[in-house]
Amino acid sequence: MSHLDGLDLDPHTVLGLNRGCSAEEVRDAYRKKTQKHHPDHGGDEWAFKIVVRAYEAMATVLERDRLAAMSRETPDTGRIRPGVHDKGTDPTRLVHVEMVWMRYEVGDFLQMLAEKGEKRNLSGSLNISWPGEILALRAESVPNGDIILRALNAAFDELRLRTNPTGARSQIEDGRFQASLGYPSGQAAWEAFKLFHIGLKARGLGAKQWTRDVSIPRDHGA
Repeated sequence: MSHLDGLDLDPHTVLGLNRGCSAEEVRDAYRKKTQKHHPDHGGDEWAFKIVVRAYEAMATVLERDRLAAMSRETPDTGRIRPGVHDKGTDPTRLVHVEMVWMRYEVGDFLQMLAEKGEKRNLSGSLNISWPGEILALRAESVPNGDIILRALNAAFDELRLRTNPTGARSQIEDGRFQASLGYPSGQAAWEAFKLFHIGLKARGLGAKQWTRDVSIPRDHGA
C-alpha cells in the first residue's frame, strides 16, 4: 500500500495493473488514465492527481526492483562490515538491522576522490527484523513479545515519517517483525539508522547492525 493524497491506496489498483507488471505496462496505463482524467479533457482534478501519485509510487517500486535485479546479477563481494551492537541487551529485545549500501565500482582511489558522492552511490536500504535467527522459530513464545512488537512498530513508523524514504514496507507475521526502507544513498540510510537507533533505545530496545556492500559495474548504466 502507498500513502496517496492522504489515502492508503494500492498504486496497482489505481492504474489497473497486475503484480509483476513491466515498466512499459506502467507507462501505458498511466497514459490512458491521465487522458481519461485530465482536467483539460473534462476529467476530475482530484482523480488526475491520484493517478499521478500512483505512477510516482510505481516508478519507485520499478526502480527498486531494477536495482535489486542488478545486484543479483553481480557476484556477491562478501563484504560485510560489523557495525553497532548494543552488547548486554537482552537478546529478546535486540533488533537486527542490515544496511545495504549499493554503489558503482570505483577503478582507483583517485577516481573516488574526484567524484561526487551521488556519482558513486546508487541506493541504500535498511532491512529490519525481530527477533534474531536464534529466536525466530519460537517468536510467538518470546516473553512480552506483543509489547516489543508494538514498540518496534512505533519506532519504525516514526522513522518512516521523519526520513521520507523512497520506499517502505513492514509486516508482522507469526510473531515476527520484518521491514525495509529504501533511501537514495548509503549515507542517507546510515543517517536514518542513527535516528532509528535512538528511537529503539528510547523504547527499551537495542540494535545489532551490520553493513553489506554491493558493488555494481559501471557498464550497467553509469
